[in-house]
Amino acid sequence: MDIVIFGCGRAGKIHIKNILNDERFNIKYIVDPVVNQLNLNNIDLSEKIITDESIVWKDNNIKMVIIASPTIFHYQLIKDSLNNNKNVLVEKPVSSNKEEIIECYNLAKNKNLVLLAAFNRRFDPSLIDVKNRIDNGEIGKVNYALTISRDYPCPTDEYLKISSGLFHDCGVHDIDYLNWILNDKPISVYVTADKESDSKLCEYNFKHVNVILEYKNLIASLNLSRISQSYDQRCEFYGDKGEIRITKYDPTKKESFPEKYYQSYINELDHFYKIVNDDEKPKVNLDDNLNTFIIAEACEESYEKQSKIIIKYL
Repeated sequence: MDIVIFGCGRAGKIHIKNILNDERFNIKYIVDPVVNQLNLNNIDLSEKIITDESIVWKDNNIKMVIIASPTIFHYQLIKDSLNNNKNVLVEKPVSSNKEEIIECYNLAKNKNLVLLAAFNRRFDPSLIDVKNRIDNGEIGKVNYALTISRDYPCPTDEYLKISSGLFHDCGVHDIDYLNWILNDKPISVYVTADKESDSKLCEYNFKHVNVILEYKNLIASLNLSRISQSYDQRCEFYGDKGEIRITKYDPTKKESFPEKYYQSYINELDHFYKIVNDDEKPKVNLDDNLNTFIIAEACEESYEKQSKIIIKYL
């Protein structure tokens, strides 16, 4: 099946490599306004690169696109894709605007097309195992959860300028997979953050943050940081019958998210294919995207007001 990738930065290259290893797909085009040469998996893909998006819209054989461009381009690319009858897998977020998120999902529904936001941790085998064990009652009623997410390497200034800040860039991953694993959403949030943020680069560009989420029957603590010796991703869930922990962290590995979530991206691509071709139900929907967005906004409000914020959902 022909597929198109918009953007060949770090996320785009991950998808391209996985597609090259999947015989179900054929890369028809790679759309990027800057890159003109690309060699991945020992394959020269330079001839696949185009800058004119209209070529994609005119090609009726293309039914699937992956959008891995900077966030500022997501909204328009999603709309153009859907309006030209292309199913969409987009790197999070769908948009940095709540109304645009709703518009995109409504358009996909009206067109009977797929819009899948790539919250890759939902496709991580270790986190899927945690969810299954909790759903099966292994640790009973969960009363406390802890997540640690420390980025590595520290993003460039160029990226930070367009990152939307630590809550929307990093925090939404932890927020989304907590809601998913717990089958719930928080009712309030309280945030503390370091005072050394460089707001000249981006608002809410913190180095270290602690987020306390209050759910109906439990408390969750999120530790977020841009400072680490390697890509540090840990979590702990405590119940009245036991606990489940993912605590392995090796600071000498010097890996980042492409290595840590290697299998997640493969699973994500497989899920996208099955939604489009086998009628599999999407694992991430409009409500999931809206909830994570609203909670991230509440995190920012909590920091500004230095108080607990009651989260108001739509």
